[in-house]
Amino acid sequence: MRKHNIYAMLALSGYPLSGIKDEDIIPLLHRLRWVTFFTQDEGFFQSALCHLAYCLVWLDVRADDAAYYTRLFLKHPLTNAMR
Repeated sequence: MRKHNIYAMLALSGYPLSGIKDEDIIPLLHRLRWVTFFTQDEGFFQSALCHLAYCLVWLDVRADDAAYYTRLFLKHPLTNAMR
């Protein structure tokens, strides 16, 4: 993703990006608020996880295509309306 100039940032210190368990991600998103979380993990494709405090995007694409589709999503006019 870096070769496509897409960088991930975590606004709060003390939350390691690597090694975070799936079950810890949703509570973290609730604490951060107004973040977009991109994942290729099908386990996050559940309507029960929908919430107004964050945007969860499940990318059902090949790993090589994830950066491309992430860029498309972020460039979409409706994503600017959500900010």
